[in-house]
Amino acid sequence: MGERRFQRGSRVERRRCGWIPCRYDTIPDRGRRRGVPSGPALMEIDILVAAALCAAGMLGFAMALVRTMRQLRETRRAEARLRDRERMLNDVIDHAPQGVASIAPDRRITNANPRLASMLSAPTATLIGATTDSFLPVEYVSRIFKSFEPAASASDTYEADCQARRADGSAFWIHLSITPIRQAGGTIDYFLATFEDVTAKREAEETAVANLAQLEKLNRLKSEFVSMVSHEFRTALVGIQGFSELIRDQDMEVREVKSVAGEINSDAQRLNRMITEMLDFDRLEAGKIHLDLKPLDMNELVQDAVERAAVTTDKHAVVAELQPGLPDVIGDSDRLLQVLANLLSNAIKYSPDGGEVCARTRLSGGSVEVVVSDHGRGIPPEFINRLFGRYERYEDKHAGKIIGTGLGLAITRQIVEMHGGRITVDSALGRGSEFRFTVPLAPAVGSVTTRSA
Repeated sequence: MGERRFQRGSRVERRRCGWIPCRYDTIPDRGRRRGVPSGPALMEIDILVAAALCAAGMLGFAMALVRTMRQLRETRRAEARLRDRERMLNDVIDHAPQGVASIAPDRRITNANPRLASMLSAPTATLIGATTDSFLPVEYVSRIFKSFEPAASASDTYEADCQARRADGSAFWIHLSITPIRQAGGTIDYFLATFEDVTAKREAEETAVANLAQLEKLNRLKSEFVSMVSHEFRTALVGIQGFSELIRDQDMEVREVKSVAGEINSDAQRLNRMITEMLDFDRLEAGKIHLDLKPLDMNELVQDAVERAAVTTDKHAVVAELQPGLPDVIGDSDRLLQVLANLLSNAIKYSPDGGEVCARTRLSGGSVEVVVSDHGRGIPPEFINRLFGRYERYEDKHAGKIIGTGLGLAITRQIVEMHGGRITVDSALGRGSEFRFTVPLAPAVGSVTTRSA
């Protein structure tokens, strides 16, 4: 019978060669290194060796070996758990939505996550080893670091919003949180800092505050407007009532009746204008005004408006200076007459001492420009920016009581802009005012169109 051959790596060969059998150990093939037992294999070796020592009468040594092996296993498990936790922590920091950095007491960055690099528009490699001076004020960071006393508790944290700089020099707002990491003796080892980009949040807050301030201003202006309009309405109604009672109760000559009737008519027209302005403004705000756009002769419109304004005053010379041969503009005649009437009426009201009120026309590029000027007391510079706002009305103490709703210029601006033009004002105290607005020229082929507000 031939010699019995053993399969390499078999349990039989392990016995013959003196290998301690273990579940994960094998005799390696030729040219390979022998595997090192671990885990359950190490546990089996532990038990078998202890059993062999006990059998040899070495009980104390066996127990010491078992304790040592168990401590070794626990140490390896603890190290494995620690490595897992470190990997998990690194993954959390690397994928955090906030920027995270460890900063040495000398303000040098010792580690930084990708989010911070993205936030600062700088590669991570350039951040590590650099100081915070490139994106945070030196005095600000130094003051924060010094505020942490060595004896303070480890839970101390500084939080605040501040401005930071990106690598390209642009500024943005961050929410900064800094916590000192201390050694066993209480001295600071390093600082753990988190950075959150709050630029959008701050801009939203600033916008909200501005909107709130604007709403409060509008609310105040509306209250003043209601009070003012109520007074104007009562004034006109008292005049109508008084003059009508005078006609009813007194025997008057025809001339006197005509004079009183004229006053009644004037008060009625004032009421009509105020009601019309309020309705027009409401419709303009709601987008319900429609323009009937047609080719128009701007000189004819200006001349018509000047003639109407001239009959309303005896103290002013209302004149027109028209550039001849102007091409037609495209516009709504009724609304443009309303614009001219508002501007001419204001020029007369704010020139209480009389003088010349002039309306001029001229060609300006692809538009016709209309200028309405007066020689009144003018408008102070601080009020000019508010002039075209809703419910705004400049009260000149030297001009006496100004009658109106404060909506005329707001309506005027909206009508001009609906035509595709623009309106501006040039004024100074003591030298009068000059209002300019433009209306686009009509297309080469005339057409009738409708434009909505």
